[in-house]
Amino acid sequence: MSGVSGDRSAKPPVGLGRGLRLLVVAGSMALLAGCQPDGPAGRPVTQASPAMQNFQALLQSAQAGDAAAQARAGLAYYSAARTGADTQKATSAAQALRWLRAAAAQGNADGEYGLGMIYSNGVGIPANPAEAVKNYRLAANKGHAGGQTALGTAYLNGVGLSQDFAEARRLFTLAAEKKNSAAQNNLGLMAERGNGIAVDYAEAVRWYKLAADQGNAVSQSNLAGMYARGVGVPADNVLAYFWFNLASPKLTGTAQANAMKGRDAMAAKLSTAELQRAQAMARDWKPGQVDTVEAALLEAASAAPAEGTAAAGGTTGAAAAAHRRMLSSGSGFTISKAGHVLTNAHVVDSCGEIRARLPGEPATIVDLVARDTQNDLAVLKLARAPGAVAAFRADAAVRQGDSVVVYGFPLGETLASEGNLTTGSVSALSGIRNDSRMLQVSAPVQPGNSGGPLVDSSGNVIGVIVAKLNAARVSAATGDIPQNVNFALKSSVARNFLESNSIAYETAPARPALPTADIGERIKKATFKIECWR
Repeated sequence: MSGVSGDRSAKPPVGLGRGLRLLVVAGSMALLAGCQPDGPAGRPVTQASPAMQNFQALLQSAQAGDAAAQARAGLAYYSAARTGADTQKATSAAQALRWLRAAAAQGNADGEYGLGMIYSNGVGIPANPAEAVKNYRLAANKGHAGGQTALGTAYLNGVGLSQDFAEARRLFTLAAEKKNSAAQNNLGLMAERGNGIAVDYAEAVRWYKLAADQGNAVSQSNLAGMYARGVGVPADNVLAYFWFNLASPKLTGTAQANAMKGRDAMAAKLSTAELQRAQAMARDWKPGQVDTVEAALLEAASAAPAEGTAAAGGTTGAAAAAHRRMLSSGSGFTISKAGHVLTNAHVVDSCGEIRARLPGEPATIVDLVARDTQNDLAVLKLARAPGAVAAFRADAAVRQGDSVVVYGFPLGETLASEGNLTTGSVSALSGIRNDSRMLQVSAPVQPGNSGGPLVDSSGNVIGVIVAKLNAARVSAATGDIPQNVNFALKSSVARNFLESNSIAYETAPARPALPTADIGERIKKATFKIECWR
């Protein structure tokens, strides 16, 4: 579980698929400045500042047994323990624990919530998710929005208790009604991911807007991503840049890096006039201006003359398309328990949105996290852990004549939607013109097989299907039609690509040969149809 909004040092509770989509627990806390008794160089303060005088008065009230003062003092010390000077963190943590425990003992909801954060983040004491949940629940039962949001996050992630999407949604809704922006963000996240409910991108956008309008940087990044991909709203590079630009200065670490990356990607797609307009709006923005901003953009877009065509991958302003269409499809397979999917780079080239689909299940939007155009490889990221993972063969070199199985989704919707399995053998250990990156295989492949797994007789991956020989061109050149001359990138090339991008993958030793049907049952669970939408 993460800490308070603004405390980005805590790690996000789950891998959420998109780097920008972290869960943040927020509470309405009045943290006091200047709670440390030393000046900037560690020298005693000879004349107390107004802030210090206020804090000393607060401590007097806390010492007199005022529960509210105890909670406020504890939260101030908690903040210092998380963000203050290293030499003072231990002392601040001890004081935070002392005062929050005192406030919680009197049934103060702020104290219970703060004590929950201490147990959750292990400030001054070992982290204890069960104790954190206990205290969050006490605060939540008193109607404390921060406690409701924190307890909802525990239910959402199954930390300290059993995962329960329905209860998480109920708690977030209660907190969102109190305008808790973190709860609003989390409701948007649940709608986008389909946690316990049907995926509803429009509903996700609605919640993200409510939180973003309050200045919640995480939701501003999330909303920017929706505009960048045209999910739940028409794609709009200007609005995507605007929200990324607002969010990035307030985030830190990976979240900030991803927001800045998104902002720069959008900037590259804007004309000079569009970029200047988006930057001016970001400078002038204040909480509560969402509708005004969007109205101004639409008005400007309708009044301004055309300034060239939009870059591939997105549209801007009023010309944004409300609906996407699928341009092409290929195959891909999961290679890690974190949800990484390996495919070909050409399968996802110039897509406005990439979707992954298992047979019989709805498609889910995935992120492109790495690409190697030279070797025609790309890695996508699912928003949730996969049900099955394909493993690369860890030992035993591939030999000419080895039996192989190909699984994928050839020819789009023309063939069976559950995927196709074909068999063959390794014809050669190199590709055209002795390309050592490739294996030549006789297993039949078609357009749509690109990016799918090539597996051995025990079901382990030994390659990634990448191409088939152009029969028409060969026939024109030689007078003969080639049969089943197809190519796969060797697994060693794929593994080098993954390792260079610090992406973990699964391996397994070669095992005794399995019946082809068993191999198919195993690999189909890890193989997705990859759809390119614009």
